[in-house]
Amino acid sequence: MKAGMTNNGNNEYDAVTSGTKRLPGDFVEDMRGQLGAEAEAFFASYSEPAVRGLRVNTDKLSVAEFSEITPWSVEPGGLSDDYLVLRDEAFSAGKHPLHLAGAFYLCDPSTALPIVMADIRRGMWVLDMCAAPGGKAGAAAARLGGEGVIVANDAVTGRARVLSRTLERLGAVNAVCTSASPDAVAAAYGARFDRVLVDAPCSGEGMFRKDPAAALEWSREHVRACAARQRLILDSAARCVAPGGRLIYSTCTFNSLENEENARLFLAAHGEFELLDERRLYPHSSVGEGHYCAVFASGGEAGPRRAAEAVRGHRRCGEACVNAFLTENFRMPFGAPYIDARGAVRLMGADTAANVTGLFTLGAGVYAGEVKKGRFEPAHALYMASQRMGCRHIVEFEADSPQLGAFLRGVELESALSGFTAVHLRRGGVSLPIGFAKASAGRLKSRYPKGLRLT
Repeated sequence: MKAGMTNNGNNEYDAVTSGTKRLPGDFVEDMRGQLGAEAEAFFASYSEPAVRGLRVNTDKLSVAEFSEITPWSVEPGGLSDDYLVLRDEAFSAGKHPLHLAGAFYLCDPSTALPIVMADIRRGMWVLDMCAAPGGKAGAAAARLGGEGVIVANDAVTGRARVLSRTLERLGAVNAVCTSASPDAVAAAYGARFDRVLVDAPCSGEGMFRKDPAAALEWSREHVRACAARQRLILDSAARCVAPGGRLIYSTCTFNSLENEENARLFLAAHGEFELLDERRLYPHSSVGEGHYCAVFASGGEAGPRRAAEAVRGHRRCGEACVNAFLTENFRMPFGAPYIDARGAVRLMGADTAANVTGLFTLGAGVYAGEVKKGRFEPAHALYMASQRMGCRHIVEFEADSPQLGAFLRGVELESALSGFTAVHLRRGGVSLPIGFAKASAGRLKSRYPKGLRLT
């Protein structure tokens, strides 16, 4: 038995410094065997609080700008400049205006590992096979810089809806959000992506420190079931990698069965791939809760892109009201407008349009609004992505002002403006879109979505 831990008679071990963090005995035994002399430091890390962090959304502001305006104490995360560690004792960010404006995404700093190892560059076609709730898809979109495409998929539709809302909040302009099984994704797309991310559903051993309840659900049987499911996902993902592309496999768990062993079995089954790199992060020896990542390279050279002759389920939008609105309100609308059978208008660049398939799709490009009875009604998502489009009409409110708070609650304000206008949060020298409003008769009417309004 490890010094400093006591058997409670139920095959569990209690961390001596915290009666709330209980580790399954089988997990303790497995990790002692895996880590050897490092096990003492690993288990000691459970007496420390979980590390909290965030990724600065560099699609909207720089890391330096965020560091100037953040109200919280932050430090570099170590793996990538845009991942920061939060040092505040008390922290609640979900309803802070900077979060609502998409300035950052809350995440464990160690989740930067697969994004760093993926080496995503502008113009690439990227698939995130298990993307919800959207942390890595959002990071990929930021690295693409509005070019190329990120296809973000999750097999569970409810989770995919969360994913879609995340990408909307972050202002992604070149994302296609789908909900389908990995096998269906492979059948629909084939080998076309430069990068395929598989942040696989796992046994979540890296969650134990911040979510003690997760440890109570752990078992060796669950680990084996996760490993088997991960291998099936990897088999499907391999079919999506273009010649010369890379497959990035990651988990937030520690056992070798779901990590190195799965990497070995994948290589044995897929001779067209080679292992480029493999890394582990543990909570006792790195910043964060821990992560595993392996990068596999596919042989061959990439061929020409597939252009979209027609976008499935959409037609090019020629409605005068749409084009008039875009011209009046934006200097450079992103992509071309397409419209679906329900009257929803989406702005899509060529790469985004080329990756709309027959899969169940929750979003593609920028959801601009809808045509209703011959008039165009803009959408919240259009303004969240408006930094790339040169919005002509903007009203700014300070981040801590009563006016911004009123807008976020859906309250009308006085205004001398007229027509639709973007509403921006201002903090220091940074101005970020957070929604839009319509001004008329001396009133500014908030169009902030009811489901997001502050109470």
